[in-house]
Amino acid sequence: MYGKIAYFPLRWSEAFFSTNSFISQWTLNPILNLYHTSRFNEPVPDKEFIKKNISLLEDFLDYKFDKPLQLKRSISNPPNSDRPNIVLILLESLAANKLMLYKNHFNATPAYNKLAKSSYIFKNFFTPTYATARGVWTTLTGIPDVALRKSSSRNPIYANQDIIVDQLAGYEKYYFLGGSANWANIRGLFTNNIKGVKVIEEGDFTSPRVDIWGISDLDLFKEAHKVLNKIDKPFFAFIQTAGFHRPYTIPKQKDDFKIVKDIAKEKLNEQGFLSLKEYNSLRFLDYSLGRYLELLENSKYKDNTIFAMLGDHGLNTEKSLNMPPGYTKHKLTVNQTPFLIYYPSKLKPAINEETIGSQVDVLPTIAELAGLNWQASSLGRSLFKQRSAENNFAFLFSPYPRPYRLGLIGKENLYLYKNQKKHLYKYNDLNNFEINYNQQERQVTEKMHNLSKMLYESTLFIRSN
Repeated sequence: MYGKIAYFPLRWSEAFFSTNSFISQWTLNPILNLYHTSRFNEPVPDKEFIKKNISLLEDFLDYKFDKPLQLKRSISNPPNSDRPNIVLILLESLAANKLMLYKNHFNATPAYNKLAKSSYIFKNFFTPTYATARGVWTTLTGIPDVALRKSSSRNPIYANQDIIVDQLAGYEKYYFLGGSANWANIRGLFTNNIKGVKVIEEGDFTSPRVDIWGISDLDLFKEAHKVLNKIDKPFFAFIQTAGFHRPYTIPKQKDDFKIVKDIAKEKLNEQGFLSLKEYNSLRFLDYSLGRYLELLENSKYKDNTIFAMLGDHGLNTEKSLNMPPGYTKHKLTVNQTPFLIYYPSKLKPAINEETIGSQVDVLPTIAELAGLNWQASSLGRSLFKQRSAENNFAFLFSPYPRPYRLGLIGKENLYLYKNQKKHLYKYNDLNNFEINYNQQERQVTEKMHNLSKMLYESTLFIRSN
């Protein structure tokens, strides 16, 4: 018997306390291990469907494959002589409907809003699915996380992936996380696929731990900045916040941040917030980002760095009066989170509401700005490349309802395949957003169904090949 009192539950890795391999393997508990691994039962990709419909994917990606099942692309971008640093910030639960950028009446994100005025924003940007581990996986690999249980990062069969970051020759690479990188095998995703990446995590910081998520977002930004400001060569840094997450802890050490104590719950609910605690937690995340932006003003790396920010996912809410009712009805608040790029030396501020973007597009877009060539089995496209209306979609996936829900979202149409039935919605239509136009617009429905199925099957194939 083995136990402990700690922030984290026992992990598989803790079975290996002995140098005797038999003892270590036996401690894993073969019966329990067999049971757990048997639950990772994933669908097999339909290779014949992929071969037959490869033109759908080629049109979507604007790329001609040499062979139908060789889904790797080689992309060349105009060079950028500056060789800019890249700071990619994944902001926990950054739901679009809670932001001032989307006309939310509560002033929860003034720092983000100020930065947005100097940045290029892809406003119609979506995460394919819900959960932080899935968001990290999708952003890094450029393929949606279509795992039926938990996340693809947890499944050792999918441990080896093409990751564009690994191809940044001459760049130092960092992953900053306030807590432990052991969660969801995220450490494995980074270290197994990005050679030489330095994981900076709980235990490496001087700041105190606040709760189960490690140090606060405020301290995480300060600690990351301290490291990055000393580097004398190009670098890629992935900074992942975690504080805007239950239990929504506000740390004792919070500089001059003030907690709001007097907003009625009904008013909060109208703007998509479930509680005052959640509202203050988002305010603190924004405050932490603002303090980081202040530190950047006197840094040596600000002027030659691409700063990219997005959410790992949004949050489900039943009401948000600042958004069309179709958004809450079809649970799109879970998926929509804007993609912000701050690169003033090369990119003029603008709000792009025409291009439909996805997390799979993040690294291809950054690579174009940085002038980096890449070769990978990504389903992402640079968001700066013009795309036709027929292919201006983002892929959506959820393991629920069983067997799964998948779909596409565009400017006007939302296609969902759920309960093994086809649904086509005009999600922006204020009066008819609940009507299923499947029968009235069969051609549109079939096209969106085939493309969503193609993206799904291609993801299944790429993930294990």
